[in-house]
Amino acid sequence: MDFETVSPEDFGASLKGFGLNLLVTDVKRTAIFLETVFGMAAKRLSTDFAILTHGENILQLHADSTYHSNPLLGLLPENPPRGAGLEIRLYDCDPEHAAAQCVAAGGTILQAPADKPHGLREAYILCQDGYAWVPSKPLISQEEPVLSTPNLTHWQERVDLAADFRWTARLKMHEGVANHFSLAVNDDGTRFLMNPNQMHFSRIKASDMLEINANDPSTLKGPDAPDPTAWGLHGGLHRACKHARCAMHVHSIHATVLASLADSRLPPIDQNCATFFNRYIVDESYGGLAFEDEGKRCAALFKDPKQKVMIMGNHGVLIIGATVAETFNRLYYFERAAETYIRALQTGQPLRILPNDIAEKTAQELESYPEQDTRHLAELKAILDEEGSNYAS
Repeated sequence: MDFETVSPEDFGASLKGFGLNLLVTDVKRTAIFLETVFGMAAKRLSTDFAILTHGENILQLHADSTYHSNPLLGLLPENPPRGAGLEIRLYDCDPEHAAAQCVAAGGTILQAPADKPHGLREAYILCQDGYAWVPSKPLISQEEPVLSTPNLTHWQERVDLAADFRWTARLKMHEGVANHFSLAVNDDGTRFLMNPNQMHFSRIKASDMLEINANDPSTLKGPDAPDPTAWGLHGGLHRACKHARCAMHVHSIHATVLASLADSRLPPIDQNCATFFNRYIVDESYGGLAFEDEGKRCAALFKDPKQKVMIMGNHGVLIIGATVAETFNRLYYFERAAETYIRALQTGQPLRILPNDIAEKTAQELESYPEQDTRHLAELKAILDEEGSNYAS
């Protein structure tokens, strides 16, 4: 219904159930107060009358003068307050915002926002005519959730990993139900979080993460046993390479194409490629699936802490870092760099390669670029949240 154009007769005929009408000394002043303090919307506003909407509910305001022949007029007090004993309750209306706007809008805070035992946080506010308005919101527990099982420890890290799995799938950098990410959660790196065996990246949730003990081979025999190759590669890596707190292994298209070339080096032909100048290693000793010995061998290759990318010949790419955000950011830009290089090779034209000093300068500048990794991850999570994704559950 369009309240601005509906006829009085049609409006009256539409009213059903329970209704609220307030007599006020100044309709426009009261309407402005209700809009400012409680976020209501005023319709059909005049000196005599207004319709106010709050969600799906409506109330009416009438000026005292419009009730000249109404029996209530003689009962109105000459001075506020009016409606003593009446509470006009506004549910799902922020009491903090209402209290902050109240005084400047001409109202009175009868009771500041407070938590009540009936499950609401509410405030008591008097408008200029003295009606008592009670904005309220449901209480939200401020206590941290009780983590009753080991599977729910390191919750924020689980959420960050889950977001990265979802985004990796969206970028089509996944390999069906293969590939794996991990994050060390104790000081010596022998306990780490990892994705479940054979679960597609696009479905992984924070609560799905496994917590693995790299020193306990019996982990491979339990009902939640990880992928044996993931155990071998990541278990060996976290045990032997202490600066590899987070590790992400994928067979993304362009990084894998690069790893399949006889010369798998990545020349600095643009800014993204320069990011990795002298900061990757090429493993030319592919020996089959990455069981435990393969993890130890790969860990030994990461002897220079500056080098955090392994181009795994005939295989894919392995990225390490200190945090989930840092590691995913590096994975994302390495795939972009590899794509640029592969597409440049496809043109058959000579490459414009940056001088070594410029490439190194660019790499150092990007390494110290403030907060790009954390902001990148925060934006990805914001997008997923806006879409209603269940990744954080």
